[in-house]
Amino acid sequence: MATSKDHPAKKFKAMIKSTDQQLWSAYAAALEEDKKPPDDVPVRFPRYREEVNKGGVRVSEQEAKLILVLELGKKGFACAAEVPTESTYRFSNKNTKDAGANKRSALTDLVVYKPDGNCLCNMEFKEGGCSCEGKNQESIAKDIEKLLCEGEDGFWFHTLKSVNTKTLGKLWEVFVQALKDKDRKIKKDGGKIQKKHLTFHFAVLNPEFSVERTIKIDPAKSAEDWVKEVVAVKYKVPKGKLTIEDENGWEIQKGRLP
Repeated sequence: MATSKDHPAKKFKAMIKSTDQQLWSAYAAALEEDKKPPDDVPVRFPRYREEVNKGGVRVSEQEAKLILVLELGKKGFACAAEVPTESTYRFSNKNTKDAGANKRSALTDLVVYKPDGNCLCNMEFKEGGCSCEGKNQESIAKDIEKLLCEGEDGFWFHTLKSVNTKTLGKLWEVFVQALKDKDRKIKKDGGKIQKKHLTFHFAVLNPEFSVERTIKIDPAKSAEDWVKEVVAVKYKVPKGKLTIEDENGWEIQKGRLP
């Protein structure tokens, strides 16, 4: 298992920064239909047909994953996508007295390997805003459970097309609730949470900025302890112009801001 000395947030710093910058360049170009992204940006954001979402730009989690895989390859890291997990899971909400019933391997979005062939970390990618009342919160919770139980450090890369002043706060509430729920569920079911670091990276395409925070997962403590000192970054975006009011311990990267 990775240690604090080599956890992904430190090893990937330059590669994550480059991924953010390329996402911003590609998205800015996509907003202007006739504009081509710089030659060193390897992805494109496609457009819907005019009758679908008024021909708007489609954004998914795949663009970030594609760029990051290329950046990792430049530095000698190997990657594998959709990797079967070591642990087994049951994501159904059906009640059962047998904690091990119907468990099976899940899939990790991306596994990164060190040059020596050993696994460095597990990565999950998502796109779009979410709140604790949203329909996609369970999808996030399932992936959080995998990151908690697998042996390596975890890294979550979340892309957002745009934000208002509440978007990141509500999104972080989803992660806090998922960590608390899955901590209780795993321990109740007799599962094992691995000691590790878990990094959250939220990349906003418009306005161009990203925030990142790493927390320590200690199975001897509760999820409340893991996140008790983590407060979402405080910011405003009047008319699309970003103002950071309080970083609250998050690392901020800014692109070309209006």
